[in-house]
Amino acid sequence: MPNQSLFQKSGDYWVYLKTNKGFIKQAVEPGHRSLNRTVIKDGLSQGDVIALTTPPKRSRI
Repeated sequence: MPNQSLFQKSGDYWVYLKTNKGFIKQAVEPGHRSLNRTVIKDGLSQGDVIALTTPPKRSRI
């Protein structure tokens, strides 16, 4: 996934996952990183849709 979609604070990593009701903060476990992309080892399933940047607060649940 693009590195811009991965957020981190105090050793915790997350993405904003799209659901039917809006975006939720989803914990993930990153793996190998390159300059532009990160492999996600755990926390997402194939076909999940994530935000490329922090979604507006009104879009989050």
